[in-house]
Amino acid sequence: MKSINYAASLLVAFSCLLLADASADEQSAAYEASFQAIVDDLNEDSFELFHRAISKNDMTQRIVSAQMISQQARNMLDESFEGGIQEMFVEAFPSAQGKSIQGTLISFQTEGDRGTAVVRFGLPNYRYAYHVFELQLASRDRVVIVDWVNYLLAKRFSERAAEQLVAVLPSEAAVRRVFAMPGADENQAFQMRELLKAYRDNQGERFFAIVDGLDEGLQNNPAVYEREFRIAERVQNPERYQKAALRIIANKADDPLFVLSIADYHLMAGDYQSALDSLDKLGAAIGVQDAATASRQSALALALANTSEAERFALLATQSEPDFELGWWSLLRARSGAGDNEGSLEALTQLEDHFGHELTEAKLRRDKFRGFAALAAS
Repeated sequence: MKSINYAASLLVAFSCLLLADASADEQSAAYEASFQAIVDDLNEDSFELFHRAISKNDMTQRIVSAQMISQQARNMLDESFEGGIQEMFVEAFPSAQGKSIQGTLISFQTEGDRGTAVVRFGLPNYRYAYHVFELQLASRDRVVIVDWVNYLLAKRFSERAAEQLVAVLPSEAAVRRVFAMPGADENQAFQMRELLKAYRDNQGERFFAIVDGLDEGLQNNPAVYEREFRIAERVQNPERYQKAALRIIANKADDPLFVLSIADYHLMAGDYQSALDSLDKLGAAIGVQDAATASRQSALALALANTSEAERFALLATQSEPDFELGWWSLLRARSGAGDNEGSLEALTQLEDHFGHELTEAKLRRDKFRGFAALAAS
């Protein structure tokens, strides 16, 4: 009898655990749906739900505590909080060239009253930005955006916003803190202040001239070469971009924040193996292996004449996100490159049946993804 009662107790306990897990899954799904609605709203060029999900008081406190911000800059933030947040969010996509940016929620995880969401944003020329959002899970399935890390710019939003506000009226003490130079003399502080102003105003030539006048120690300051890297990309100065990129690689190669920047540089420089190695680290950095990264890796492997790896990465892309079109193009090209006609037919069928293409021989010769990542991998 005791054994029967014990077994019954175990069954009841197990059933309760299953019910609890099901309830937790349902709750997590509800929070995910709420965040998906925010992404959908952004994709419609609306920031209404995005603004509603951010606590003005909490975000303001995070920003002003990150740096020494003048009272005037604080007042500016307070007076135009939503407009300022929106402007800084959009400015994070310098290569968008005024085009609408489409986001895809590729991961959503919850633990207790906290959540993490990863959103991939598609950019021109087959580049991608990844934002990892830190969330507070509130009542009524509402999510609160606490902060987010932008892996394209290698910066947390609140920190970047604070640095931009410092640049509005950069005091000597604030400049010393931005550049982590508490012992800087008056002349060095002046140079750094002018550097911040040039960066703020996107004055590339002025910025580079100031950098060239710095001693080697200051040129090797992370806050200097990281800004040089960003402004060189914005003003399209390849020589300065390469110079700053090499400093980042020398000092930040193992920093998860910079793996995407380093991969993009290697790709631009035509160093496909190094780009592939850098992209290998991206999944660990953002917490998810996504189809866009796998597709890029497939193209890189194909450019390196490694058709088996190209197919492996393409399969990762199609299996992780079957609705991601570029994954199927990657699989088609990988299998075509390997001479696998039967396998190519599977990808071809998906592109025609699922994505609506009519792929004649002439169209395949000029497929719209042929120039993917500027790789000569056809």
